[in-house]
Amino acid sequence: MKAEIRLSSDIDEPYVIIHSGTLTPEVEELAKRIENENLSGNIFTVKLENLIYILEPNEVQIVRTEGNEIVAYNTAKKRFIVEKRLYEIETLLVLQFIRISKSAIVNIRQIDHVDVRFSGMMNVVMKNGINEYISRRHMGDFKKRLGL
Repeated sequence: MKAEIRLSSDIDEPYVIIHSGTLTPEVEELAKRIENENLSGNIFTVKLENLIYILEPNEVQIVRTEGNEIVAYNTAKKRFIVEKRLYEIETLLVLQFIRISKSAIVNIRQIDHVDVRFSGMMNVVMKNGINEYISRRHMGDFKKRLGL
């Protein structure tokens, strides 16, 4: 895929035009990521006890369902409650996050290593020590995103 940047003094707000011969899933994904990216930084609010915290996306390592709750773990392994649904979080944190199962998304920049099991299953171990299995359904996207 080629990229080109053109600078012009008469443009106030940057915009992107995608040229493609056909509308492929990759082109749709690229457009979705560009549209959802807030260049000033995404706001990710979470709760811990009765306090509300704002986390930077790069601080969040994993967001997953635990029972009836959506929880997020940060780099210090603190457990925060998230008031949004997992698919809403996935669209908010598009650039550096990827869904690895029906119940979890991870920050690809916070992965410590991936443990490949004899059975072919893959287990993601985050830098804070939390681990989660990659479902077979999402394994192809995961491998493609990491260039495996």
